[in-house]
Amino acid sequence: SAYIFAACVAYLALVGLLGYIVTTFLYISFTVYLISHKKSMMDMVAALVATLCLYGVFHLLLHVPLPEGFFI
Repeated sequence: SAYIFAACVAYLALVGLLGYIVTTFLYISFTVYLISHKKSMMDMVAALVATLCLYGVFHLLLHVPLPEGFFI
């Protein structure tokens, strides 16, 4: 879908500015919303858990430097 492509472009543009954690959370939340066409608290919790798990694997476990922005 064009919206998901636009979300990918926005992610790449914003990750350096906002930081990995904030941008990844927003990206996952938005794409889940596009796919499911509904808003639920469980989707937000799942997006947060996925973001923190990805951060843990790449930054803490594999020591991959991730972009830091104004909001970490």
